[in-house]
Amino acid sequence: MNEPGKPTISVIIPVYNSAAYLSQCLSSVAGQSYTALDIVIIDDGSTDGSAAICDDWAKRDPRVRVFHQRNGGVASARNAGLRHAEGDLIGWVDSDDTIDADYFANLERQMQEHNASLVFGVKGHGSPTLLEGDAVLKSNLLCECSTYLWSTLAKAECYQGKTFRPYKIREDALLITELCMDAPRALVIKGSGYHYRTDNDGSLTAHIHDLQPWIDSVTAEYDEVAEAVPRARRYASYRVMHEAGILYFAATSMTEGDNAERLRWYGRIAPLMQAHLPRVPWFGIGGKRFREMLVCAKCLLTMRVHLVKQR
Repeated sequence: MNEPGKPTISVIIPVYNSAAYLSQCLSSVAGQSYTALDIVIIDDGSTDGSAAICDDWAKRDPRVRVFHQRNGGVASARNAGLRHAEGDLIGWVDSDDTIDADYFANLERQMQEHNASLVFGVKGHGSPTLLEGDAVLKSNLLCECSTYLWSTLAKAECYQGKTFRPYKIREDALLITELCMDAPRALVIKGSGYHYRTDNDGSLTAHIHDLQPWIDSVTAEYDEVAEAVPRARRYASYRVMHEAGILYFAATSMTEGDNAERLRWYGRIAPLMQAHLPRVPWFGIGGKRFREMLVCAKCLLTMRVHLVKQR
């Protein structure tokens, strides 16, 4: 039974072939101590029995609404979730993850206490960090918040006019950056109670064979920040370098034994690093990130050496 006077949280759950974990996920959401929930499930054309599990939950719990669609990808499913959400607040749960019983109660309480429009739940321990004004976007670009949508709770109005772009990866990171560009106050909570599954071989991140969508999304994120908030461009360049470093190690790992393929990806990652390394605000990012940028510079040098040798 919903608590009177409490804002309703629309919990959007995109589902695609996650039958092995789906019941655990939905049980953890339906069992929240915060009962004012609008549970919106988007079945993105599942073929493994997930659709039937979703429909069964809709029969058991009147707060659960299920929408079936042809497979259109995670961005399409998330956009459908936003269209159907009716709550005052928007939260997200991936269909193979679980949350603690007080997860949404904690996020909502902290949001109200700090008058924030956006809340991030991250790993760790300690007091919440309140961000205001330019610090919201800066912290996001310096990876102090989270690039994962499931870590957020936001006022529904924050999503007005925003949609997920059809990238196969990092589509949530792009939209989070958009949220941070507009949010006047954001709160970062440590130890939120979200349990991300890392042993799901069917998850998207377990099967990354093409790095180009990753490169495209990183470039699009920089371009959007540079145009909308020019004063944050140098921090956006740090973000590009951070992602490019990950791309370097991903390309090195996934092309083991295929030198031509590795050099092909090096040829795309190196120019990205070359363009943004000089723009990084080296003395405004802290010691840990400074050292990270030194590693990225070394990666760039390694790629340049390999690319010169192939000529």
